Amino acid sequence: MSATRLYPKLRAFTLIELLVVISIIALLIGILLPALGGARSEARAIACARHLRQVAIGLTAYNAENKDLYPAAYVYTTTPWDGSGALGGSGSWRWQDQTKAGDGGRGYIHWSWSALGVEQLEGDAFSCPEMQNGGLEATYPAGGGGTVDRQVSPMAYAPNEAIIPRNKFFGNAPTERGSKLVNASILLSPSEEIIATEFIDNPLVATAPGGAIKSHRPLFGIGSGFFVGSAVDYTFAAPFYRDDRAPGNNYRIGSTYKTLLNKTTEGGIDSNPMEAVGRHHPGGDGPDSEDGGTTNFSYADGHVSRKTLFETFDDAEWGKRVYSVTGSQSVEYTR
Repeated sequence: MSATRLYPKLRAFTLIELLVVISIIALLIGILLPALGGARSEARAIACARHLRQVAIGLTAYNAENKDLYPAAYVYTTTPWDGSGALGGSGSWRWQDQTKAGDGGRGYIHWSWSALGVEQLEGDAFSCPEMQNGGLEATYPAGGGGTVDRQVSPMAYAPNEAIIPRNKFFGNAPTERGSKLVNASILLSPSEEIIATEFIDNPLVATAPGGAIKSHRPLFGIGSGFFVGSAVDYTFAAPFYRDDRAPGNNYRIGSTYKTLLNKTTEGGIDSNPMEAVGRHHPGGDGPDSEDGGTTNFSYADGHVSRKTLFETFDDAEWGKRVYSVTGSQSVEYTR
């Protein structure tokens, strides 16, 4: 008699059961992917904040080495540089070269180079992993031929012009106002006044019509009638911070974040510097909203905080006054 094998009869899945399993897996993926994506965005936001903190430390070290003065956002150097050599050779500059017309033929010494020279920060300290390529190119980058800026690239951060000025140190007439270097000791509220923030994640917004990159440019967040070269004293209007969500405010953010993020032509930073502020991190109304998400801001006391751009207007965080200009200011900001 032959032996009989006793194996249970295998039962295959029905088509309906397979479809149910696939549907459950798809549902779980749909639930988990946004959470994983959010976690990655949060991690990148934290990395950007850490780099911005390093930048703030570099500025503090610069102050310690330079009689408590902040650097200018950029100055014209005494000698051109072609991009070769350690640290670009001489990084010296002279007051008499900082004219209104400027001399781009010698290139810029950028504020990032000032911080780098003191703290020897790595180049990626000025990058943000949430931005394309980590940030913007230098205004005159290495590899393009001709004069090269002494500027770290990529550049994800911009300073606050009320504290770190442009190089407009001389006006055309004795009565005209100009920029001046700012001593940290005169700040009214260092823990509440922004020293630097993040550029928007669209290089075209920080590019002038014609294609000139403005990654060397500071951002001016106080909205009144001040311009370097004006012969009149600066007077704050009240309220004087841009916020188009509050009718009656005289300093408006004209374009929504979504519009700026999808912008395909140059321009924005010259006409409205606040449009060049990032708003690409989780939080707030979200990076895909009209107002955007949150942004990392570093403050004059060295700490970094992440919040919405509009929150910075509430307590005059772009400066209780414009410290970086000559002449008197007839009115300081009061709530």
